[in-house]
Amino acid sequence: MNKRLKCRQALVVFTQKVLAQRRTSDKYIVQSMRRRNIISASEQVTDNDLFILDDVTAFGINYPAELIERLCVCNETTLLSAEELATQLASILPPLPAATLSGGGVITYTLLKRAGYKTPLEEIASVERTYREGIPECRTQTGIERTDVLLIDDILASGQTLYALLEGKTIPLAAFLLASTNVSKGNKGYRIREKSTLPSVEQLYCAKLVNGTQVNGCNKKPAILSLRYLLTKAIDNEDYKTNYLSKKFGGIEPAKRIAELIRGIDREPIEILRRDPMQFIQRYGG
Repeated sequence: MNKRLKCRQALVVFTQKVLAQRRTSDKYIVQSMRRRNIISASEQVTDNDLFILDDVTAFGINYPAELIERLCVCNETTLLSAEELATQLASILPPLPAATLSGGGVITYTLLKRAGYKTPLEEIASVERTYREGIPECRTQTGIERTDVLLIDDILASGQTLYALLEGKTIPLAAFLLASTNVSKGNKGYRIREKSTLPSVEQLYCAKLVNGTQVNGCNKKPAILSLRYLLTKAIDNEDYKTNYLSKKFGGIEPAKRIAELIRGIDREPIEILRRDPMQFIQRYGG
């Protein structure tokens, strides 16, 4: 049974607060799912302040319980297993050739492969994400040549990464472990409140749809944090630590402690992932 993880409770069981009824702001999601523009392994939207994607345990990376406890200090939190989500996602995906994003996309493809999904990997794309005063900026390093592919990544939040990658191209399918339903109204931004929510993608597949909690009748934007990303950026990117982490998790001193905890973790699988994605897939793909 899943329970909501309170900030100062022991790290034993984690939460999933599933919506008992549809929220007004989710109507476009319901319509998109009915029309099969969005296909999810779960038809319900899970809401919380912070979602932590554990995409490191599956590859033998161990982290201290204190790390999660500190991430929960300012947020009610759901911890999700990337391996379990990939198993759910593998059961609904069509057998198209795949293209992945580097990093999280390669991890997702590796876990899908481990779960028995046999689609061949055709391309690995790369989008550089940098932070300036806590605000992300994306720039395509390696694009995709084919557009008749299933594009795989780990998390869909603002959609900025895909927007930078596709640059006006249209692809049939994109698949994610987690997809946020928090999409701004109107036609501005990287996502829209209709169809797949991605203007350049015909169908969106995901294991789980997530959203922020409601405040005064409005849904907050959920924070979605990949542990693999955290283990990389908190050490390698000073701006990420001093801005994003300090703002989200209680100030500069807690952010420094988070970075200290991360420095003690053996990150060898992540280093392989960054150095040679194909070697990572071969070693950990089952």
